Amino acid sequence: MVGNQSRAAVFGAEDLLQILGELDRILIARNHPRNFDQFDVSFPDTENDSDLLSSASPLNTALHEISPAFLKKDR
Repeated sequence: MVGNQSRAAVFGAEDLLQILGELDRILIARNHPRNFDQFDVSFPDTENDSDLLSSASPLNTALHEISPAFLKKDR
């Protein structure tokens, strides 16, 4: 992860990395698989899972807040 953090600092993506880290912690706490082959969560799942919605909603809001600035950065 250190390599990813270093690259994130270069591109100014520290906030994005924080959001992804928090999402990872939420999914680990909910015992979701850690690989894509077995991953079974999608955005529509929040309609039937109020705990998932309450956990993911602030992260979604934060992502929308930082994405315009992040996407405008020169690469």
